[in-house]
Amino acid sequence: MGLLSFCVGRATGRPEIFASRAPDDDFWYTDYPSRSSSFTYSPTTAMRISAVNACVRLLSETVGALPLPIFQRLANGGKEIARRHPIHDLIHDQPNGWMSSLEWREMGMAALLFRGNWYSEIRPGARGFVDQLIPLHPDYVRVEQLEDYRLLYKVRDPKTSLERTVNQEQMFHVRGLSSDGIVGMSPIDHARATIALASDAQEFGSRFFTQGVTASGVLSLPQPLTDAKWREYNDQMEQRHRGVKKSHNWMIIGSGATATPLTMTNEQAQFLQLRGMQIAEIARMFGRVPLSMICETEKNTSFGTGIESMKIAFVTFSLLSWLERIEQAISRDLILPAARQTYFAEFNVAGLLRGDSAARGEFYYKGRLAGWLLPNEIRALENFNPIPGLDEKPLPANARDGLPKELADAVIANPRLEAIAERVSGSLDHKARVVITKIRSRYQGAEREEREAEFWENHAKEIADALVMNEKEALCLMHVRRRELAA
Repeated sequence: MGLLSFCVGRATGRPEIFASRAPDDDFWYTDYPSRSSSFTYSPTTAMRISAVNACVRLLSETVGALPLPIFQRLANGGKEIARRHPIHDLIHDQPNGWMSSLEWREMGMAALLFRGNWYSEIRPGARGFVDQLIPLHPDYVRVEQLEDYRLLYKVRDPKTSLERTVNQEQMFHVRGLSSDGIVGMSPIDHARATIALASDAQEFGSRFFTQGVTASGVLSLPQPLTDAKWREYNDQMEQRHRGVKKSHNWMIIGSGATATPLTMTNEQAQFLQLRGMQIAEIARMFGRVPLSMICETEKNTSFGTGIESMKIAFVTFSLLSWLERIEQAISRDLILPAARQTYFAEFNVAGLLRGDSAARGEFYYKGRLAGWLLPNEIRALENFNPIPGLDEKPLPANARDGLPKELADAVIANPRLEAIAERVSGSLDHKARVVITKIRSRYQGAEREEREAEFWENHAKEIADALVMNEKEALCLMHVRRRELAA
């Protein structure tokens, strides 16, 4: 049986009905008896499909591993980690007495991927109205909406089957994509046919390689065989050819036999192609997971080239919506309304977006040169401790020599100019070097001085435009470059 016949047979339970139908039979225009309507699955059976397993683990383990602190907004528009906020320790370190934050978030993300909802009951205690977050299995929770639009959660005890009511204020609830705004939809449930086909293809492969008879050829006899000979050759078939380890052996029939080589059918040859297509289908089902991140490297990616580009695409197209759902659910359910303008939760995805050492060095240099990054901020991004006074380090004396006092004072007072001057003090601008060299080789005396002065005046304007600085700052750099060139 070929792969197509196998899957169709599993869908209908009667593969023979297709062979008996004429091409113009009305049968082909009636509703197809899809297997998906009767296919019974559970997260356990779905996880046996390697692509589902890889997608679920990738998303849930990543969400679990990302740092998730509570931040406090500052008056200057910045933010800082609110380590003393009562729920910071809960969501960042330990939400209850037996789970770490990683385990809690990993389990919750898996629940979202399998069932579309993540529930945790809020228990009050010493830390206030949120002292513990107790995870609840989505299969044991029903949600009802009252006439005033408030939600009630009916929670069934799996041991006693008794049901209790939990108010909206006592439930942390993250929804996946929803059609009613009350409960989320299960991604796997809505892709039941895709999961069923992948399961069928996997089972076909298992049967094909364990139970199928794959011979290299057949030797046929010109005379009929007796029953005893058929039994003998059938036993030989079982002993010599059944199973993958015995495949591609020749069948030996007897004297006067004719050799006929056997080849794989087109349906069997397309088995690996179908398996690859199902991997892509499942990756789309889980929110456009990049195939390279679930170890599928044969297909070209549309997310750019290089590890950095793929990580950015993963965060942007696969993770971002899930992270936003969780952050907003924390703000809605775990932070008091009066405090939401001050405190908020935010995943730190900087680790996923980090480039290699060369790319980071270039990024930090440009930030330091432009003045929007200070040395200790760069050290913090690299997970180094700050050095006291590093951000206030004055410009080296050799970079200030020869500057007018007001310009030197401007450089000393501006760390951004300090960084720029430090850079150019050892490496002159290429354009300035080339132009001044040409002027000095072509002109002499007063004409050369006049042309040099004209160039430096225009060059200062170019500096101001290129680096978005004022005239005084541009003059600082111009003096540094002239001094270095003269040396």
